[in-house]
Amino acid sequence: MKFKKAFSTLIFSIICIISSYSQKNIISGVVIDSLSKTPLPYATVRLIEKKNLKLLIGTLTDTSGKFVIQNIPCMEYICLIDFLSFNQKRIPIIIKKDSKSIELNNITLSPLRTNLQEIIVKGEAKITTKIDRVVYKVDSA
Repeated sequence: MKFKKAFSTLIFSIICIISSYSQKNIISGVVIDSLSKTPLPYATVRLIEKKNLKLLIGTLTDTSGKFVIQNIPCMEYICLIDFLSFNQKRIPIIIKKDSKSIELNNITLSPLRTNLQEIIVKGEAKITTKIDRVVYKVDSA
């Protein structure tokens, strides 16, 4: 009886130790628009090693602007967040051995400020209607 109890305690301890080592570091957050405060779906989130500027992993936000990156080795990173027609955001991140989860919460991206030039659209009619006939311009068809 004592052997079964000791054996089951040993197995339980081994499972607990293995599960604690298997949990890797996690980075999560929500990307939102700075003006409207709405989530930005399908924004690009990339994790780049700070030492050699090598891309480690990238992901997209879901429809509610949330993202999760798992199994990240301990190192210094730069987190780049991009969205079309918004300014890029750079967040320095240091992942240590004792940190299991890093929550970036609400990451706000501001829209790009660009002034558009005037656009002039010119066109020609391909069909001309006269009193007694309709004239088609073949060279423009």
